[in-house]
Amino acid sequence: MKQKDPETTKKGKCGVVRLERNVDSLPIWAPKAYAGMLERTYTLSWKGEGAEVQVMALPKYGQLRSLDKLVLTALIYLWNEQGRRADGRIAFQIAGLIKLLGHSHQGGRVYRRIKQSLRRLKHTGLQFINCFYDKQEETYKTTRDTNILYELLIVEPKKDQTGYEWTVAYLNLDVANNLLGNYTRPISLPLLLRLSERGILFESYINGVLWRRPVITKDVFELWQELGLSTKGYGYGSRLAAKMRVDLDTIAAASSSLLERYEFSDSKTRARSKNLVLYRKARMPRLPRSSYGDEALDEVDIQVEQIRSMLRDASNNDSNIRRIAERMPAPVIDKGVFDAWGRYRDRQTSNPAAYFVGIMKKKAIELDIDLGMGRRSKQEGGRGEIQHALETPSDCRGEDVVR
Repeated sequence: MKQKDPETTKKGKCGVVRLERNVDSLPIWAPKAYAGMLERTYTLSWKGEGAEVQVMALPKYGQLRSLDKLVLTALIYLWNEQGRRADGRIAFQIAGLIKLLGHSHQGGRVYRRIKQSLRRLKHTGLQFINCFYDKQEETYKTTRDTNILYELLIVEPKKDQTGYEWTVAYLNLDVANNLLGNYTRPISLPLLLRLSERGILFESYINGVLWRRPVITKDVFELWQELGLSTKGYGYGSRLAAKMRVDLDTIAAASSSLLERYEFSDSKTRARSKNLVLYRKARMPRLPRSSYGDEALDEVDIQVEQIRSMLRDASNNDSNIRRIAERMPAPVIDKGVFDAWGRYRDRQTSNPAAYFVGIMKKKAIELDIDLGMGRRSKQEGGRGEIQHALETPSDCRGEDVVR
């Protein structure tokens, strides 16, 4: 029986949101068991050599939690609704935030939890060591003593007065700049609301690594440790695998996820362990548009971001890749991406993005498509080739894609 897409649930009202990648992809959202810890350090091997993030919490608030990631996602949704201000300003009522998160009641306990979450986002200190990507500088850098919200003001009426609570928050300017620069990932709030605390970490990791390669193999003990999850009491990898399956099934069923399927295999390097094998979808997912405007979640933007991320393009080919995404048939683009990535993997090119643009230019001439990159020569029967490419997507899957 096919599992229902978790993104079709009515729980969670703001659908797909573009979340800034630094805060999305890092495992800084601690499970409940670590809530009382004041300092945690995460080593990020998939980010690069020497990459790590340190989280320093205040005793009265505790570590950043999975709830805080949900609250941040809703805040960024509101920021989009309110015009994407460059200063990161968001004005709202906490009751409205609770409604966005799918809560049917506005009780005092829920209100206090959301208010504490906002304060954690404001007061938790973060040290990004060689792992904060700056869109303007186009490089990973070290950013110390920073917070996700750099300002927070909650105004509530006194007990003997009538009136409404209102709140103003300001996103960290580095985060706001990256959002404006589209260093983002489409993320489904309804999906996150279906996942466990561990599952939220798994979802970010899976979609982060599958941008780069079509198949990923990872030792489950190593994965849990890098995500800050305790493996104490788990002597066998099969026990970790059993804990992961429900969340992995939910992620694989989601239309916004890059995960096609997964499996667990016996580890050949670690006794009693298992390897998690992740398979990326052969075609990039096409996501629904959000309710806060087509411009904020354009399918071409998504495709450009996916191509650039997979081909490790810094910025030099951005305009050319955008023209290709706008004008070339999707199956032809997919084949070009996988060809370019395969050349890079086999060390036949040091610049896969430039190679991709080059082969797309040649293919455009064959198909009589004007990419707006200069003169083109018409080829007889070009339109027929376009139709052929659209009707035969199986010919456009790279060898590395496992079905």
